[in-house]
Amino acid sequence: MRAMERIESRRVFFLYPHSVFQEHLLDVLVQAEFEVAVVRDHSRIPALLARFPGSILFINIEQQLANGETWEEFVRSLRERSELQSIRIGILAYNPDPERSKHFIADLGVECGFITLKLGIKQSAAILLKSLAVNEARGRRKYVRATCPPEKARINIRRLGSTTEGHIRDISSAGFAAQLDSTVEKNELCDDIQLNLWGSRLTVGARMYGTRKLETGQLLHIFMFEPELYGQTRYKVHQFIKRVIQAEVDEIVQTK
Repeated sequence: MRAMERIESRRVFFLYPHSVFQEHLLDVLVQAEFEVAVVRDHSRIPALLARFPGSILFINIEQQLANGETWEEFVRSLRERSELQSIRIGILAYNPDPERSKHFIADLGVECGFITLKLGIKQSAAILLKSLAVNEARGRRKYVRATCPPEKARINIRRLGSTTEGHIRDISSAGFAAQLDSTVEKNELCDDIQLNLWGSRLTVGARMYGTRKLETGQLLHIFMFEPELYGQTRYKVHQFIKRVIQAEVDEIVQTK
């Protein structure tokens, strides 16, 4: 059951991340197809983790807690909650601290390691990616996928001398599912597709892979990008996915 939870809810949260991490490493993880988000209120962590069983939490222990609580006490409090037994924890610190590292790993049993960011972006990223791989953060999925908020992801397809419009239900760097105002035939290659992803516009090509009927009776068209995304186009899709995931997490955290 635990493995299934990790596959279905493979969220990776970073609590009070260092500025170096947020500016550089977060994008590395998104490009590597991990589902990541930032949290800046440790008091909301238990409720958030309970919403996503099997998730992974990395804590920046150099952030001081206002209530005088230590990070060791915070980690213990998470371990004591029966509803959080499936989560995994890792530690982030800018400076090396062998004694504290040993304490967190050996005594508190953090599964995702003690990662020192002072090693540099490239080395820190490699260690973090290895830790996420060992802890099956990606699950069985090859691509991170986001469910699009209403009206935040629009599509415009120019084909056969006309225009087909609609909105995107979900998207990954491999493809997307969309509700359209007219039908596209299976296996049809659409080489002039305009996507509007939260105000970011890009032009792509995609082949219609198949359809699925929704409860409303409408058809959901499944597209695979063709050719595969690369460069700035792929980057923009990942940035949209990151923004959607972060917005969802922010809403949960802000709901008392």
